[in-house]
Amino acid sequence: MNPTIVSLIRHGVTDVNREPIFQGQMNNPLAIEGTRQAQLLAARLSFVKFDVLYSSDLLRAVQTAAIIVKPHDKEIRTSSQLREINRGDWTGMSYKACAAADPAGWQASRINPEFRSPGGESFVDLHKRVVTEIERIAMLHRGMHIVIVTHGGPIRAFLRHAVGLPAHHMQTFEAANTSISRFKLEDQQWSLLQFNDHAHLEPNNVVSGS
Repeated sequence: MNPTIVSLIRHGVTDVNREPIFQGQMNNPLAIEGTRQAQLLAARLSFVKFDVLYSSDLLRAVQTAAIIVKPHDKEIRTSSQLREINRGDWTGMSYKACAAADPAGWQASRINPEFRSPGGESFVDLHKRVVTEIERIAMLHRGMHIVIVTHGGPIRAFLRHAVGLPAHHMQTFEAANTSISRFKLEDQQWSLLQFNDHAHLEPNNVVSGS
């Protein structure tokens, strides 16, 4: 059987992405720039064969997926398990406001991967949720190329899993808006093929077929 390829794509930018705010599971649309980013990515992927496309059910991801899928005869399968981390009561709050309202909680959120904001998830919770869902999808479509449009937190969580880092690992890995991170599953082992590739956003750069 061919290896299973999973391409994780972060949604295009939203207006909230530009602010020091916990966006979390807010259902924000793409900004004008985010739509442009998704169109550039769609052009890059227009000649790339993939078998199935999944998306977080949050609007910014679904809008990105809809632009990507236009050149392809594919449906968009949505899953709430691919959402960004749930920040609970901190959702929509600025970092400054969170730090002022709950200094101890704010400090814990920077160093403790098991910390949960009130009503929210921890980074460990996010890791377990995302890894379980992506592995479920991979098992459903073994030997295929799967495209998944999701968010920065889930992409970083799955990267840790694929390269063997523990869920508690707090090192930050940047996944730019509309970046591509590609993973291979073969002989029940994940490996990293590509991470945070956003060459389609670079000025005067023509990228196709990757």
